[in-house]
Amino acid sequence: MKTEWRRFAPIGLYLALIATLVSIGLYIVQREFNLYLQISLGLIVVGLALFALLDPERVRQLLTGRQARYGSNAFVLSLAFVGIVVVLH
Repeated sequence: MKTEWRRFAPIGLYLALIATLVSIGLYIVQREFNLYLQISLGLIVVGLALFALLDPERVRQLLTGRQARYGSNAFVLSLAFVGIVVVLH
Protein backbone atom coordinates (compact mmCIF):
# COMPACT_ATOMS: atom_id res chain seq x y z
CA MET A 1 0.00 0.00 0.00
CA LYS A 2 1.26 3.43 -0.81
CA THR A 3 2.38 5.38 2.24
CA GLU A 4 0.35 8.46 1.33
CA TRP A 5 -2.87 6.42 1.67
CA ARG A 6 -1.81 5.18 5.10
CA ARG A 7 -2.44 8.62 6.61
CA PHE A 8 -6.18 8.21 5.87
CA ALA A 9 -6.42 4.96 7.86
CA PRO A 10 -7.49 6.62 11.15
CA ILE A 11 -10.58 7.97 9.38
CA GLY A 12 -11.85 4.39 9.26
CA LEU A 13 -11.39 4.06 13.02
CA TYR A 14 -13.18 7.35 13.64
CA LEU A 15 -16.04 6.21 11.43
CA ALA A 16 -16.29 2.92 13.32
CA LEU A 17 -16.20 4.70 16.70
CA ILE A 18 -18.92 7.18 15.76
CA ALA A 19 -21.06 4.42 14.26
CA THR A 20 -20.64 2.38 17.45
CA LEU A 21 -21.81 5.26 19.61
CA VAL A 22 -24.77 5.88 17.29
CA SER A 23 -25.66 2.17 17.36
CA ILE A 24 -25.63 2.08 21.15
CA GLY A 25 -27.70 5.25 21.32
CA LEU A 26 -30.23 3.99 18.80
CA TYR A 27 -30.66 0.71 20.61
CA ILE A 28 -31.05 2.39 24.00
CA VAL A 29 -33.67 4.81 22.68
CA GLN A 30 -35.65 2.56 20.31
CA ARG A 31 -35.10 -0.94 21.75
CA GLU A 32 -35.57 -2.55 18.35
CA PHE A 33 -33.39 -3.85 15.55
CA ASN A 34 -34.56 -1.51 12.77
CA LEU A 35 -33.02 -0.29 9.53
CA TYR A 36 -31.16 2.63 11.13
CA LEU A 37 -29.45 0.33 13.61
CA GLN A 38 -28.52 -2.07 10.81
CA ILE A 39 -27.00 0.77 8.79
CA SER A 40 -24.93 1.99 11.73
CA LEU A 41 -23.72 -1.57 12.40
CA GLY A 42 -22.76 -1.81 8.74
CA LEU A 43 -20.80 1.43 9.03
CA ILE A 44 -18.82 -0.10 11.89
CA VAL A 45 -17.77 -2.93 9.59
CA VAL A 46 -16.99 -0.52 6.74
CA GLY A 47 -14.86 1.69 9.01
CA LEU A 48 -12.84 -1.23 10.36
CA ALA A 49 -12.39 -2.66 6.86
CA LEU A 50 -11.24 0.73 5.60
CA PHE A 51 -8.65 0.91 8.37
CA ALA A 52 -7.45 -2.65 7.64
CA LEU A 53 -7.16 -1.99 3.92
CA LEU A 54 -5.31 1.30 4.25
CA ASP A 55 -2.86 0.20 6.98
CA PRO A 56 -2.50 -3.60 6.94
CA GLU A 57 0.90 -3.48 8.66
CA ARG A 58 -0.53 -1.87 11.79
CA VAL A 59 -3.41 -4.36 11.87
CA ARG A 60 -0.94 -7.23 11.64
CA GLN A 61 1.09 -5.77 14.49
CA LEU A 62 -2.04 -5.33 16.62
CA LEU A 63 -3.20 -8.90 16.05
CA THR A 64 0.12 -10.68 16.53
CA GLY A 65 1.73 -8.70 19.34
CA ARG A 66 2.20 -9.59 22.98
CA GLN A 67 -0.63 -7.30 24.08
CA ALA A 68 -3.06 -9.07 21.74
CA ARG A 69 -2.09 -12.43 23.19
CA TYR A 70 -2.61 -11.30 26.79
CA GLY A 71 -5.70 -9.30 25.89
CA SER A 72 -7.35 -12.26 24.19
CA ASN A 73 -6.54 -14.42 27.20
CA ALA A 74 -8.17 -11.87 29.52
CA PHE A 75 -11.19 -11.67 27.20
CA VAL A 76 -11.69 -15.44 27.22
CA LEU A 77 -11.41 -15.57 31.01
CA SER A 78 -13.90 -12.71 31.37
CA LEU A 79 -16.29 -14.44 28.99
CA ALA A 80 -15.99 -17.68 31.00
CA PHE A 81 -16.68 -15.77 34.22
CA VAL A 82 -19.79 -14.13 32.77
CA GLY A 83 -20.95 -17.52 31.48
CA ILE A 84 -20.55 -19.08 34.93
CA VAL A 85 -22.43 -16.21 36.58
CA VAL A 86 -25.28 -16.52 34.05
CA VAL A 87 -25.53 -20.28 34.61
CA LEU A 88 -25.53 -19.87 38.40
CA HIS A 89 -28.12 -17.13 38.31
